[in-house]
Amino acid sequence: MATRNLLLPLAFFVSLSLQLPHHRSLQRRGYETSSYSSSLSRSGNIIDNQKQKYLFPVTVGGQTLDLELDTGSSDTWIIQTGFQCWYTYDSDAGEFTTSESEDYCNFGTTYSPGAEFQVDNSVYQRTCYGTASESTLRCIQGPMGTALVSIAGLDVPDQLIGAPNMSSYDAQGLPEQSGIVGLAFPKLTQARDVATGDVVPYSPIVNTMFNLATYDPPLAKVFSLALSRDLSSNGNGGVLTFGGLPDLTDPAINASSSYTTAPLEFVASRSTTELTFYSIFVDSIEVAGQATLAGLQIIVDSGANTFQVPDETADTINGYWSPPIASDGSLDCSATLTEWVGVTIGGTTYYIEPVDLIGIDPSSGECYSLVHKTSEDYYSISDPFLKNVVAVYDWEDSLMAFYARPLYES
Repeated sequence: MATRNLLLPLAFFVSLSLQLPHHRSLQRRGYETSSYSSSLSRSGNIIDNQKQKYLFPVTVGGQTLDLELDTGSSDTWIIQTGFQCWYTYDSDAGEFTTSESEDYCNFGTTYSPGAEFQVDNSVYQRTCYGTASESTLRCIQGPMGTALVSIAGLDVPDQLIGAPNMSSYDAQGLPEQSGIVGLAFPKLTQARDVATGDVVPYSPIVNTMFNLATYDPPLAKVFSLALSRDLSSNGNGGVLTFGGLPDLTDPAINASSSYTTAPLEFVASRSTTELTFYSIFVDSIEVAGQATLAGLQIIVDSGANTFQVPDETADTINGYWSPPIASDGSLDCSATLTEWVGVTIGGTTYYIEPVDLIGIDPSSGECYSLVHKTSEDYYSISDPFLKNVVAVYDWEDSLMAFYARPLYES
Protein backbone atom coordinates (compact mmCIF):
# COMPACT_ATOMS: atom_id res chain seq x y z
CA MET A 1 0.00 0.00 0.00
CA ALA A 2 2.89 2.18 -0.87
CA THR A 3 4.25 2.39 2.63
CA ARG A 4 7.90 1.88 3.49
CA ASN A 5 9.66 1.81 6.78
CA LEU A 6 12.60 4.21 6.40
CA LEU A 7 14.24 4.22 3.01
CA LEU A 8 14.76 0.60 2.82
CA PRO A 9 16.55 -1.47 0.56
CA LEU A 10 18.51 -3.86 -1.11
CA ALA A 11 21.07 -6.37 -1.06
CA PHE A 12 23.57 -8.80 -0.89
CA PHE A 13 24.36 -12.40 -1.40
CA VAL A 14 22.17 -15.40 -0.67
CA SER A 15 23.41 -17.22 2.38
CA LEU A 16 24.37 -20.85 1.83
CA SER A 17 24.40 -21.72 5.52
CA LEU A 18 20.87 -23.12 5.44
CA GLN A 19 19.68 -26.19 3.57
CA LEU A 20 16.37 -25.41 1.90
CA PRO A 21 13.58 -27.72 3.11
CA HIS A 22 11.84 -29.87 0.51
CA HIS A 23 9.12 -27.88 -1.26
CA ARG A 24 5.73 -29.57 -1.09
CA SER A 25 3.43 -28.94 -4.05
CA LEU A 26 -0.23 -29.34 -4.94
CA GLN A 27 -1.24 -29.15 -8.60
CA ARG A 28 -4.39 -27.21 -9.47
CA ARG A 29 -5.95 -26.06 -12.73
CA GLY A 30 -3.52 -24.25 -14.99
CA TYR A 31 -3.13 -20.61 -15.96
CA GLU A 32 -2.16 -19.63 -19.49
CA THR A 33 1.01 -17.80 -20.44
CA SER A 34 0.02 -14.29 -21.53
CA SER A 35 1.37 -12.07 -24.30
CA TYR A 36 0.53 -8.97 -22.23
CA SER A 37 3.78 -8.94 -20.31
CA SER A 38 6.51 -6.42 -19.73
CA SER A 39 9.55 -6.12 -17.51
CA LEU A 40 9.59 -4.01 -14.40
CA SER A 41 11.87 -1.02 -14.64
CA ARG A 42 14.32 0.10 -12.01
CA SER A 43 16.36 3.15 -12.83
CA GLY A 44 20.11 3.26 -12.36
CA ASN A 45 20.47 5.00 -9.04
CA ILE A 46 17.99 2.77 -7.26
CA ILE A 47 19.50 -0.50 -8.41
CA ASP A 48 21.45 -0.59 -5.14
CA ASN A 49 18.23 -0.05 -3.24
CA GLN A 50 16.23 -2.90 -4.70
CA LYS A 51 14.22 -3.47 -1.54
CA GLN A 52 12.78 0.02 -1.84
CA LYS A 53 10.11 0.06 -4.50
CA TYR A 54 9.21 -1.58 -7.77
CA LEU A 55 8.52 0.78 -10.66
CA PHE A 56 6.73 0.20 -13.96
CA PRO A 57 6.54 2.36 -17.11
CA VAL A 58 3.11 3.87 -17.80
CA THR A 59 2.37 6.15 -20.76
CA VAL A 60 -0.12 9.04 -20.71
CA GLY A 61 -0.32 11.68 -23.44
CA GLY A 62 2.92 10.58 -25.04
CA GLN A 63 4.80 10.81 -21.73
CA THR A 64 6.20 7.58 -20.29
CA LEU A 65 6.77 7.76 -16.56
CA ASP A 66 7.89 5.24 -13.93
CA LEU A 67 5.17 4.58 -11.36
CA GLU A 68 5.34 2.43 -8.26
CA LEU A 69 3.46 -0.87 -8.59
CA ASP A 70 1.14 -1.03 -5.61
CA THR A 71 -1.26 -3.91 -5.08
CA GLY A 72 -2.18 -2.35 -1.72
CA SER A 73 -3.95 0.70 -3.16
CA SER A 74 -6.22 1.44 -6.13
CA ASP A 75 -5.59 4.98 -7.39
CA THR A 76 -3.31 5.73 -10.31
CA TRP A 77 -1.70 9.16 -10.20
CA ILE A 78 1.23 11.09 -11.63
CA ILE A 79 2.67 14.11 -9.85
CA GLN A 80 1.95 17.30 -11.78
CA THR A 81 4.61 19.73 -12.97
CA GLY A 82 4.81 22.70 -10.60
CA PHE A 83 3.30 20.83 -7.64
CA GLN A 84 3.52 22.20 -4.10
CA CYS A 85 5.55 20.10 -1.67
CA TRP A 86 4.62 19.94 2.02
CA TYR A 87 6.09 18.32 5.12
CA THR A 88 2.92 16.55 6.22
CA TYR A 89 -0.86 16.48 6.07
CA ASP A 90 -2.86 17.27 9.20
CA SER A 91 -5.85 14.94 9.03
CA ASP A 92 -7.58 16.66 11.96
CA ALA A 93 -7.32 20.12 10.40
CA GLY A 94 -7.81 18.78 6.88
CA GLU A 95 -4.83 20.66 5.45
CA PHE A 96 -1.21 20.32 4.40
CA THR A 97 1.27 21.92 6.80
CA THR A 98 4.80 23.33 6.51
CA SER A 99 5.77 24.15 2.95
CA GLU A 100 8.90 22.48 1.58
CA SER A 101 10.91 22.72 -1.64
CA GLU A 102 10.18 20.26 -4.46
CA ASP A 103 13.51 18.62 -3.67
CA TYR A 104 12.09 17.46 -0.34
CA CYS A 105 9.39 15.44 -2.09
CA ASN A 106 12.07 14.13 -4.46
CA PHE A 107 9.93 12.94 -7.37
CA GLY A 108 11.22 11.99 -10.78
CA THR A 109 9.81 13.26 -14.07
CA THR A 110 6.64 15.28 -13.53
CA TYR A 111 3.52 15.22 -15.68
CA SER A 112 2.26 18.21 -17.65
CA PRO A 113 -1.41 17.50 -18.43
CA GLY A 114 -2.39 18.41 -21.98
CA ALA A 115 -5.44 17.93 -24.16
CA GLU A 116 -5.31 14.19 -23.45
CA PHE A 117 -6.26 14.84 -19.80
CA GLN A 118 -9.96 15.70 -19.57
CA VAL A 119 -10.50 17.22 -16.12
CA ASP A 120 -13.49 15.91 -14.17
CA ASN A 121 -14.67 18.97 -12.26
CA SER A 122 -17.00 16.96 -10.02
CA VAL A 123 -14.22 15.18 -8.13
CA TYR A 124 -10.69 15.64 -6.82
CA GLN A 125 -8.22 13.17 -5.37
CA ARG A 126 -6.80 13.00 -1.87
CA THR A 127 -5.01 9.76 -1.06
CA CYS A 128 -2.88 9.12 2.02
CA TYR A 129 -0.39 6.30 2.53
CA GLY A 130 0.98 4.73 5.67
CA THR A 131 -0.83 5.02 9.00
CA ALA A 132 -2.15 7.96 11.00
CA SER A 133 0.24 7.02 13.82
CA GLU A 134 3.25 7.94 11.70
CA SER A 135 4.96 11.24 12.49
CA THR A 136 4.31 12.50 8.98
CA LEU A 137 1.24 11.60 6.94
CA ARG A 138 2.16 11.04 3.30
CA CYS A 139 -0.67 12.36 1.13
CA ILE A 140 -1.29 13.71 -2.36
CA GLN A 141 -4.15 15.93 -3.52
CA GLY A 142 -5.25 17.50 -6.77
CA PRO A 143 -7.40 17.26 -9.88
CA MET A 144 -8.60 14.08 -11.54
CA GLY A 145 -9.40 13.51 -15.17
CA THR A 146 -9.78 10.86 -17.83
CA ALA A 147 -7.03 9.93 -20.27
CA LEU A 148 -5.79 7.12 -22.47
CA VAL A 149 -3.36 5.15 -20.29
CA SER A 150 -1.00 2.55 -21.76
CA ILE A 151 0.56 -0.16 -19.59
CA ALA A 152 2.34 -3.39 -20.59
CA GLY A 153 1.18 -3.09 -24.19
CA LEU A 154 -2.45 -2.49 -23.25
CA ASP A 155 -4.34 0.73 -24.00
CA VAL A 156 -6.91 1.67 -21.35
CA PRO A 157 -9.12 4.47 -22.75
CA ASP A 158 -10.95 7.05 -20.66
CA GLN A 159 -9.30 5.96 -17.43
CA LEU A 160 -9.80 8.25 -14.43
CA ILE A 161 -6.41 9.15 -12.95
CA GLY A 162 -5.03 11.80 -10.64
CA ALA A 163 -2.61 14.61 -11.46
CA PRO A 164 -1.97 15.90 -7.93
CA ASN A 165 -0.55 19.37 -7.46
CA MET A 166 -0.05 19.10 -3.68
CA SER A 167 2.03 16.44 -1.94
CA SER A 168 3.42 15.49 1.43
CA TYR A 169 4.27 12.15 -0.19
CA ASP A 170 7.98 11.89 -0.80
CA ALA A 171 9.68 9.45 -3.12
CA GLN A 172 11.90 8.41 -0.19
CA GLY A 173 15.23 8.83 -1.91
CA LEU A 174 13.97 7.36 -5.18
CA PRO A 175 13.79 10.29 -7.59
CA GLU A 176 12.82 8.03 -10.50
CA GLN A 177 9.31 7.62 -9.14
CA SER A 178 6.66 9.88 -10.70
CA GLY A 179 3.62 8.45 -8.94
CA ILE A 180 1.75 5.22 -8.25
CA VAL A 181 -0.25 2.74 -10.29
CA GLY A 182 -2.74 1.16 -7.88
CA LEU A 183 -3.78 -2.39 -8.73
CA ALA A 184 -6.31 -3.15 -5.98
CA PHE A 185 -10.13 -3.08 -5.95
CA PRO A 186 -12.58 -0.18 -6.54
CA LYS A 187 -13.50 0.02 -2.84
CA LEU A 188 -10.08 1.52 -2.03
CA THR A 189 -10.25 4.37 -4.56
CA GLN A 190 -10.05 7.89 -3.17
CA ALA A 191 -11.84 10.26 -5.55
CA ARG A 192 -13.77 12.84 -3.52
CA ASP A 193 -16.85 14.89 -4.26
CA VAL A 194 -15.86 18.53 -4.79
CA ALA A 195 -18.89 19.80 -2.88
CA THR A 196 -18.89 17.43 0.11
CA GLY A 197 -15.45 15.83 0.27
CA ASP A 198 -17.11 12.41 0.46
CA VAL A 199 -15.35 9.50 -1.22
CA VAL A 200 -16.83 8.67 -4.63
CA PRO A 201 -15.87 5.14 -5.77
CA TYR A 202 -14.78 4.74 -9.39
CA SER A 203 -13.28 2.08 -11.66
CA PRO A 204 -9.49 1.85 -11.15
CA ILE A 205 -7.23 0.80 -13.98
CA VAL A 206 -7.29 -2.98 -13.42
CA ASN A 207 -11.07 -3.04 -13.08
CA THR A 208 -11.39 -0.98 -16.26
CA MET A 209 -9.11 -3.19 -18.35
CA PHE A 210 -10.78 -6.37 -17.10
CA ASN A 211 -14.14 -5.06 -18.29
CA LEU A 212 -13.06 -3.87 -21.75
CA ALA A 213 -14.27 -5.95 -24.68
CA THR A 214 -11.86 -4.49 -27.23
CA TYR A 215 -8.75 -6.61 -26.61
CA ASP A 216 -7.83 -9.27 -29.15
CA PRO A 217 -7.19 -11.87 -27.88
CA PRO A 218 -9.58 -11.28 -24.95
CA LEU A 219 -7.89 -10.43 -21.67
CA ALA A 220 -8.39 -12.95 -18.87
CA LYS A 221 -9.27 -11.28 -15.56
CA VAL A 222 -5.98 -12.08 -13.90
CA PHE A 223 -2.55 -10.53 -13.51
CA SER A 224 0.65 -11.96 -12.10
CA LEU A 225 3.65 -10.47 -10.40
CA ALA A 226 7.15 -11.94 -10.19
CA LEU A 227 9.30 -9.56 -8.16
CA SER A 228 13.06 -10.14 -8.32
CA ARG A 229 15.68 -9.25 -5.76
CA ASP A 230 18.28 -8.07 -8.33
CA LEU A 231 21.42 -9.13 -6.49
CA SER A 232 23.53 -8.44 -9.58
CA SER A 233 22.30 -4.83 -9.72
CA ASN A 234 21.41 -5.09 -13.40
CA GLY A 235 18.06 -3.36 -13.06
CA ASN A 236 15.96 -6.54 -13.27
CA GLY A 237 13.03 -6.01 -10.94
CA GLY A 238 10.92 -8.85 -12.30
CA VAL A 239 7.87 -9.11 -14.53
CA LEU A 240 4.28 -7.86 -14.38
CA THR A 241 1.88 -9.78 -16.63
CA PHE A 242 -1.76 -9.03 -17.40
CA GLY A 243 -4.06 -11.83 -18.56
CA GLY A 244 -2.07 -14.79 -17.25
CA LEU A 245 1.50 -15.80 -16.47
CA PRO A 246 4.98 -14.86 -17.63
CA ASP A 247 7.22 -17.62 -18.97
CA LEU A 248 7.84 -19.68 -15.84
CA THR A 249 10.88 -21.34 -17.44
CA ASP A 250 12.67 -18.04 -18.03
CA PRO A 251 15.89 -18.30 -15.93
CA ALA A 252 15.11 -14.87 -14.46
CA ILE A 253 11.83 -16.31 -13.13
CA ASN A 254 12.47 -20.07 -12.84
CA ALA A 255 9.21 -20.93 -11.10
CA SER A 256 7.75 -24.29 -10.23
CA SER A 257 5.05 -25.60 -12.55
CA SER A 258 2.80 -26.45 -9.60
CA TYR A 259 0.97 -24.01 -7.41
CA THR A 260 -1.55 -23.58 -4.62
CA THR A 261 -4.45 -21.20 -4.18
CA ALA A 262 -6.23 -19.27 -1.45
CA PRO A 263 -9.56 -17.43 -1.75
CA LEU A 264 -9.61 -13.66 -1.39
CA GLU A 265 -11.20 -12.50 1.87
CA PHE A 266 -12.89 -9.36 3.16
CA VAL A 267 -10.87 -7.12 5.50
CA ALA A 268 -13.48 -6.45 8.17
CA SER A 269 -12.11 -3.02 9.13
CA ARG A 270 -12.60 -1.85 5.52
CA SER A 271 -15.67 -3.70 4.24
CA THR A 272 -17.63 -6.87 4.96
CA THR A 273 -19.37 -6.87 1.58
CA GLU A 274 -16.69 -5.86 -0.96
CA LEU A 275 -13.12 -6.91 -1.62
CA THR A 276 -10.58 -4.18 -0.84
CA PHE A 277 -7.04 -5.49 -0.36
CA TYR A 278 -5.65 -8.74 -1.72
CA SER A 279 -6.18 -10.48 1.59
CA ILE A 280 -6.02 -14.22 2.25
CA PHE A 281 -5.89 -16.59 5.20
CA VAL A 282 -2.66 -18.59 5.37
CA ASP A 283 -2.44 -22.06 6.86
CA SER A 284 0.38 -20.86 9.10
CA ILE A 285 3.69 -19.06 9.32
CA GLU A 286 6.48 -21.62 9.63
CA VAL A 287 9.52 -20.74 11.75
CA ALA A 288 12.31 -23.25 12.38
CA GLY A 289 10.12 -26.08 11.10
CA GLN A 290 7.30 -25.26 13.50
CA ALA A 291 3.90 -24.03 12.32
CA THR A 292 2.55 -20.99 14.14
CA LEU A 293 -0.21 -18.43 13.65
CA ALA A 294 -2.68 -20.88 12.10
CA GLY A 295 -5.33 -19.11 10.04
CA LEU A 296 -3.60 -15.70 10.09
CA GLN A 297 -5.16 -13.13 7.74
CA ILE A 298 -2.53 -11.34 5.68
CA ILE A 299 -2.35 -8.83 2.82
CA VAL A 300 -0.19 -9.54 -0.23
CA ASP A 301 1.01 -6.01 -0.97
CA SER A 302 3.71 -5.07 -3.50
CA GLY A 303 3.74 -1.50 -2.17
CA ALA A 304 5.27 -2.41 1.19
CA ASN A 305 8.57 -4.06 1.98
CA THR A 306 8.27 -5.29 5.55
CA PHE A 307 7.25 -8.73 6.77
CA GLN A 308 4.60 -7.81 9.35
CA VAL A 309 3.55 -10.51 11.79
CA PRO A 310 2.27 -10.59 15.40
CA ASP A 311 4.71 -9.50 18.09
CA GLU A 312 5.73 -12.90 19.45
CA THR A 313 6.44 -14.33 16.00
CA ALA A 314 8.43 -11.25 14.97
CA ASP A 315 10.53 -11.58 18.13
CA THR A 316 11.09 -15.29 17.46
CA ILE A 317 12.23 -14.73 13.87
CA ASN A 318 14.48 -11.83 14.83
CA GLY A 319 16.04 -14.06 17.48
CA TYR A 320 17.49 -16.28 14.76
CA TRP A 321 19.72 -13.65 13.15
CA SER A 322 23.43 -14.45 13.12
CA PRO A 323 25.21 -12.27 14.10
CA PRO A 324 22.41 -11.26 16.49
CA ILE A 325 20.19 -8.27 15.88
CA ALA A 326 21.05 -5.18 17.94
CA SER A 327 18.64 -3.64 20.43
CA ASP A 328 17.86 -0.83 17.97
CA GLY A 329 16.93 -3.34 15.25
CA SER A 330 20.12 -2.93 13.23
CA LEU A 331 21.93 -5.90 11.70
CA ASP A 332 25.30 -6.81 10.31
CA CYS A 333 24.79 -6.50 6.55
CA SER A 334 26.11 -10.05 6.06
CA ALA A 335 23.75 -11.51 8.67
CA THR A 336 21.67 -14.57 7.92
CA LEU A 337 18.91 -16.51 9.66
CA THR A 338 19.92 -19.77 11.31
CA GLU A 339 16.41 -21.16 10.74
CA TRP A 340 14.06 -20.96 7.76
CA VAL A 341 10.94 -18.81 7.68
CA GLY A 342 8.08 -19.80 5.41
CA VAL A 343 4.44 -19.09 4.65
CA THR A 344 2.17 -22.13 4.30
CA ILE A 345 -0.72 -21.72 1.86
CA GLY A 346 -2.97 -24.54 0.68
CA GLY A 347 -0.71 -27.17 2.19
CA THR A 348 2.46 -25.83 0.55
CA THR A 349 5.17 -23.95 2.42
CA TYR A 350 6.87 -21.13 0.51
CA TYR A 351 10.24 -20.35 2.05
CA ILE A 352 11.75 -16.87 2.15
CA GLU A 353 15.43 -16.32 1.44
CA PRO A 354 17.00 -14.63 4.50
CA VAL A 355 18.50 -11.91 2.29
CA ASP A 356 14.95 -10.76 1.46
CA LEU A 357 14.33 -10.00 5.13
CA ILE A 358 17.21 -7.51 5.37
CA GLY A 359 16.92 -3.84 4.49
CA ILE A 360 19.52 -1.12 4.07
CA ASP A 361 19.17 2.56 4.80
CA PRO A 362 20.92 4.09 1.76
CA SER A 363 21.68 7.31 3.60
CA SER A 364 23.67 5.58 6.35
CA GLY A 365 24.46 2.17 4.88
CA GLU A 366 23.05 0.57 8.02
CA CYS A 367 21.26 -2.74 7.69
CA TYR A 368 18.24 -3.82 9.70
CA SER A 369 15.58 -6.50 9.87
CA LEU A 370 12.47 -6.19 7.74
CA VAL A 371 10.59 -8.47 10.16
CA HIS A 372 8.29 -6.04 11.93
CA LYS A 373 5.48 -5.85 14.42
CA THR A 374 2.44 -3.76 13.51
CA SER A 375 -0.29 -1.77 15.22
CA GLU A 376 -2.70 -2.39 12.33
CA ASP A 377 -5.58 -4.86 12.59
CA TYR A 378 -4.17 -6.83 9.66
CA TYR A 379 -0.73 -8.12 8.68
CA SER A 380 1.28 -7.79 5.47
CA ILE A 381 3.94 -10.16 4.17
CA SER A 382 4.71 -7.93 1.19
CA ASP A 383 7.87 -7.81 -0.90
CA PRO A 384 10.00 -10.28 1.14
CA PHE A 385 7.45 -12.99 0.33
CA LEU A 386 6.76 -11.79 -3.22
CA LYS A 387 10.44 -12.10 -4.18
CA ASN A 388 10.15 -15.86 -3.65
CA VAL A 389 7.02 -16.62 -5.67
CA VAL A 390 5.06 -15.80 -8.77
CA ALA A 391 1.87 -14.34 -7.30
CA VAL A 392 -1.32 -14.57 -9.36
CA TYR A 393 -4.07 -12.05 -8.62
CA ASP A 394 -7.18 -13.76 -10.01
CA TRP A 395 -10.26 -11.52 -10.28
CA GLU A 396 -12.30 -14.09 -12.19
CA ASP A 397 -12.30 -16.64 -9.37
CA SER A 398 -11.61 -14.23 -6.46
CA LEU A 399 -8.47 -16.01 -5.37
CA MET A 400 -4.69 -15.82 -5.34
CA ALA A 401 -2.33 -18.48 -6.63
CA PHE A 402 1.36 -18.92 -5.86
CA TYR A 403 4.22 -20.63 -7.72
CA ALA A 404 7.49 -21.15 -5.84
CA ARG A 405 10.73 -19.58 -7.12
CA PRO A 406 13.43 -21.23 -4.98
CA LEU A 407 16.31 -20.13 -7.26
CA TYR A 408 16.45 -17.68 -10.15
CA GLU A 409 18.90 -15.45 -11.98
CA SER A 410 19.08 -12.07 -10.27
